[in-house]
Amino acid sequence: MARQVEPEILIETYVRNRPGLTAEQAAFVERLLRDDPAARAMRDFFVAFHRELESVSREVPEGVAQFAERLFRVRPIALSRARATMPPGPTVLAAHTAPLPLRARHRLLVALSGRPGDPVVRLLEDRDVGTIRAYVIGLERLPAVLSVPALRQAVAVDEYGRAELQRPHEAVEWEELTALLHPAAEHREFEGPGDAVMDGVQVRYSHEGAGATVRFEGPASYALVSDAPGLRVERFAGTAARADLAYRPRAVSVWICP
Repeated sequence: MARQVEPEILIETYVRNRPGLTAEQAAFVERLLRDDPAARAMRDFFVAFHRELESVSREVPEGVAQFAERLFRVRPIALSRARATMPPGPTVLAAHTAPLPLRARHRLLVALSGRPGDPVVRLLEDRDVGTIRAYVIGLERLPAVLSVPALRQAVAVDEYGRAELQRPHEAVEWEELTALLHPAAEHREFEGPGDAVMDGVQVRYSHEGAGATVRFEGPASYALVSDAPGLRVERFAGTAARADLAYRPRAVSVWICP
């Protein structure tokens, strides 16, 4: 059975890449936008979000980002509070102009970015469920790991650029928040027991009892493991880590993050 796609993902895809939706999905989004004010506010949020990202990207001379990627390969990206990049005028972020029901549920905590051309990360508080949603825009290597030292959390960023963090119990100075974004350097899919060297890391997948284990030995910071139900983050303790699976999946996908 195909995994159900959440409406917010469909809305963002409708904004960014409408041909990427099936006819049925596009019709669903159009009905949602017609009938639901909160859905229209979410659409406006994504429109403004991507417009802002484009304004950041235009600051980078053509070819510089590609040269930096070749020169430094994949690197962790240091993030801090993004400065305003939108020109003055009537256009503002949709999060500031959303209808009251949406604004009451979601609150923009901080926008993070690094050097010109780096991805933009927005952290939104979802008051209804007590979590923080992260939206990563402009990162081509997905999935990835978002590490936020002040929150003592490292979470998986999925293939749609989304992540979820737990809301902290103590007060946080959001304006001073910093984070690290770890893009994946290399990916491999294991359809059965085997081993491989990935970005200098020895990866070994084996079946153990009724379950399975993925072992890692090497200099990376994180590994991402997906056994279809979802992504999990394994942080390297020194030079080794392992992911234990309670059953034997048909295939296991592994990404190494420096």
